[in-house]
Order: sequence, then C-alpha cells, then structure tokens
Amino acid sequence: MAIGVSLQTLVDIEAGKHGVSIGKILQVAQGLGVSLFVIPQSQREIARRRLSDLIADNRP
Repeated sequence: MAIGVSLQTLVDIEAGKHGVSIGKILQVAQGLGVSLFVIPQSQREIARRRLSDLIADNRP
C-alpha cells in the first residue's frame, strides 16, 4: 500500500487487534484522508447531538 504500512498491519487494524501502534493507526488515517481527534468524555454526548443535528441539516 502506498501509505507505508504492511498489509498485515491493515488486517490487524480492521480486525481490531491489540498491539497496533497509535502511530501506525494515524499513518493509515492520514493516508486515507481521515482526521482523528479526541473528544473528552464529559463532552461526548454534546458532540453526538451536535453531529446528529449537522447531519440532519445537510440531508436532501
């Protein structure tokens, strides 16, 4: 794969296996054009509601 990780690493990530480094996960995410970020536990419900509202507002 052109993002510099082995096929086995991709298989392990997809399978949810423990032991894959966060660096490799971030490398794959970047290669796929996906941004990852952390939402503090205390803010997760608020974030879920706001995201649901945004999705609903953008539906045809």
